[in-house]
Amino acid sequence: MKRPTQISEIECLKHYLQLSLPQFMRGDFILVILHMFNQMKSFQSGVITCRATKIDGKPFAEMVSTLTEEQIRKAADNMTKGIEDSSIACQFLQKTKTSCKSIGYTAAAARANRRLMYALCDRYGIPSIFFSLTPDDECSFRVQLWANARERVKMTSLHCSDGDLLADFNIRKNTRIKYPGACAIEYQSIVQVALKVLFGWDLEKQQGTEGVFGTLIAFAVAHKEQGTITLQLCLVILLISDTNCILSVSRSKNITRTLAYLD
Repeated sequence: MKRPTQISEIECLKHYLQLSLPQFMRGDFILVILHMFNQMKSFQSGVITCRATKIDGKPFAEMVSTLTEEQIRKAADNMTKGIEDSSIACQFLQKTKTSCKSIGYTAAAARANRRLMYALCDRYGIPSIFFSLTPDDECSFRVQLWANARERVKMTSLHCSDGDLLADFNIRKNTRIKYPGACAIEYQSIVQVALKVLFGWDLEKQQGTEGVFGTLIAFAVAHKEQGTITLQLCLVILLISDTNCILSVSRSKNITRTLAYLD
C-alpha cells in the first residue's frame, strides 16, 4: 500500500527518534537508527574528481558537459556487462573518482568540522568566549518524564529517608542508562533554550539579538560524549560589538548580566 504523502527514509528515521514511546528511546534501537541515518546522509552528497587531458584537441570537460543521462546510463550498462565502449561517457566513468561524505562519528568528519571552525575564525577573528554546558541527567526530573510516557512519575520528598533517596537515585541512574534517547531529547531542549534565551540567537532568522554577553555575530557548536556517558556542549561565541570582550572594559558588565540571569 502506497502512502498518500511520500516521506523520505531519512525523515522517517528522524520521526522515530522524536516519538515519546520508551522503546524508541532505548540505546540499542538508537544505535541502529543512527548507523542507518549516517549512512544515508553520507550518500546524499559527494565529491567527484576527474583528471584528463584533451581528446582530439578538445578539452575533456567541454565534451563531458554535453553528455546526457541516457548516454551515461548506457555506458554504465556496457561497463557492467563487459561490452567494449570507447565513447566519451565511458571514458568519463573510467576517469572519475567519487567519494561520499564522511559518517558523522568518524575521524574524517571531525577533521572536516574542524576545518569549518578554522574558517569561522579566519572570517570573524578569534572567538570572544568559550562556553561549556553539561546537563546532569541523573538529577533531571524531566528525563524521567520523557522515559516514562503516559505514566505517573512522583517526585521524592525533600524530607524522605536515606533509603528512599538511595532507591530514587538507583531509579534515575537505571533510567539514564536504559533510555539515552530521553537524555538526548532533554539535552536538545536545554541547548535550544540556552541559545535563544541566554545568548539571544534567533533560531528562525539565524541572526543574533541582545544576550547576556552582547549581540552574537556567529558561533560554533561542538557536542561530545564525556566519560560519564553524558553529553556536553562546547560553544565558541563571537560578538558583534566587541570581539575581545573578555579582555575589554565590558568584562564586568557581562559578569553582572550573567549573574543576574542565573539569579
